[in-house]
Amino acid sequence: MRLTTTVPEYLALAAIRDDAEREIAWVEKYEAAQPAVFEVYYRAWGLTARRAAAAHDVLRLAPTMAAVEARARGLVAGAERYFRSQGLIDDDLDVVLMVGAHTSNGWVTEYAGRETLFLALEFLGEEPFDAILVSHEAFHVAHDRHGAGRWPEDCAGALFQEGFAVAVSRDLHPGLGDGGYLWFDDTHGGWADDCAALVGRIARRALEGLDTSYDDPRVRALFTVQESERELPPRAGYWLGDLLLRGLLAEHPMGELLAWDHTTARAALAARLTSLVETPSQG
Repeated sequence: MRLTTTVPEYLALAAIRDDAEREIAWVEKYEAAQPAVFEVYYRAWGLTARRAAAAHDVLRLAPTMAAVEARARGLVAGAERYFRSQGLIDDDLDVVLMVGAHTSNGWVTEYAGRETLFLALEFLGEEPFDAILVSHEAFHVAHDRHGAGRWPEDCAGALFQEGFAVAVSRDLHPGLGDGGYLWFDDTHGGWADDCAALVGRIARRALEGLDTSYDDPRVRALFTVQESERELPPRAGYWLGDLLLRGLLAEHPMGELLAWDHTTARAALAARLTSLVETPSQG
């Protein structure tokens, strides 16, 4: 892997015992050591308003952060080996390991001209769910390298890309419940049952909005927790995407699906969603 890490500079903050001095050092020393990393972080995934709280949290987190970083490196390396074995990548993964302010746990974006996996180590989570998060987000890097990063940001793209990442995580780390792959925890088993009971209704929402922007409220509610949503369970689009992609993976090799363009993926999803809409929903 090609690795960038902010951990050494973060650990240096622990030598500053005064909170006010550490707040200043967070910006002038920690962020200043890796300005490009933090420019990406604050572009969409971090909040500058959380800097002070993050600086105050250093003394609590620093004693474990070297071990968390080592764990993350191992998880990325394992995902990279698996992706190579499946023909999903033929080059190293680009990875940034950083400590932020408990805002986002993992994401994929361009950094230094390459699609890069960012992991916020303060938010990595407990074993084995940290491994699911890493493999899920790392797969997005592989998928983006095959063109998915240029797809329209619509419901079809989100269903296919997120469902594919979940399905790959299932394959790489078998044996967990649905909550592990879809929520990165073991407390959402009932949620999966709720989604299954409403499969027709969820599929109809997705089918009707297949070409609609991800930012549209009715589509966004499929992939986020929205208090205003009354019809569907939260984040039901992840459950649906996983269901759809597991079906497609039963018929197509992983490498073939990875090479699909948006038009091909959309057509396959539309066909499966149409069938699911005809499945009677309960409730």
